[in-house]
Amino acid sequence: MFPATRRIACVLWLAAAGGSVFGQSLYVGVRGGLRTTGDFQGDATSESRAYVAGPAVAVALPHGFGLEFDALYRRQGFQSAWSTPVYSASTRDRDNVWEFPLLARYRVPLRGIKAYAEVGWAPRIMRGAEQTTGRYLSNIDPTTYATYNLQSPTSWPSSFGVVAGGGVEIGFGHLRLSPEVRYTHWNRQAIGGFYSDGPSYGDTRDQVDVLVGVSWGIAGKRRAGTAP
Repeated sequence: MFPATRRIACVLWLAAAGGSVFGQSLYVGVRGGLRTTGDFQGDATSESRAYVAGPAVAVALPHGFGLEFDALYRRQGFQSAWSTPVYSASTRDRDNVWEFPLLARYRVPLRGIKAYAEVGWAPRIMRGAEQTTGRYLSNIDPTTYATYNLQSPTSWPSSFGVVAGGGVEIGFGHLRLSPEVRYTHWNRQAIGGFYSDGPSYGDTRDQVDVLVGVSWGIAGKRRAGTAP
């Protein structure tokens, strides 16, 4: 997780510097919520946690624009199994997932409500462990089964998502609440596998999250913009 920590620190520092240089409002807080769509398909049963959470930082810019960066953590997992009269296998996977959405926001001009739309880009990394167990008919004695149990770390390939969403901003002095719905389409299926004589399994590429941001204004003068 050290590379992820360095990325978070670097972006937070750049955002703070940008807010100071340009005299804009800087907001630091957290964002969390739930995934509302399935995350695995094929012969795989999801065992992921629904929650997602992490730090967020935003800079409010003139003319209703703003920038936001999040570092969101998920706990992801699945189980898949397949069997025939001569062979059976079961795979169980657990991963720590980090997503780093970088978003541009625009305040939608609606009377009586501070609504916003957002678009952006999100790198994603997955690291964890996988256990595969199974049995098969022995070549030495065809009447008995040989078993195996394999454990190994996972390092799934990095992927990138296109993000779009929208929400509303509610202010209480320096405090900001921002419930929103966010959609992400990933550029690739990062997790995938198959059984030699059976079906395949993998993660899905479309993701919808319902999130709530809580942030505090710590720098600059409040102007027309958005907060995390």
